[in-house]
Amino acid sequence: MYTKIINPGPPVELGDKYRFKPSAFTNENPGGGRPKNSQVTGRVIYIHATHRFFTVEYEVDGHRLRENFKY
Repeated sequence: MYTKIINPGPPVELGDKYRFKPSAFTNENPGGGRPKNSQVTGRVIYIHATHRFFTVEYEVDGHRLRENFKY
């Protein structure tokens, strides 16, 4: 299952803010924590040389996580 990209539009650049629903939040939420439909805001930290994908880094509860998106 792919993550739904919340803000499609012009190509991203390094350092851009990017808001999305992480794929890690798609499962049930046993024991509390974030609701499964939460969105986060991260920053674009890597763009593949041929623009096949880009990487966004975001923080959740003090942990830094990364997720990749296709262009």
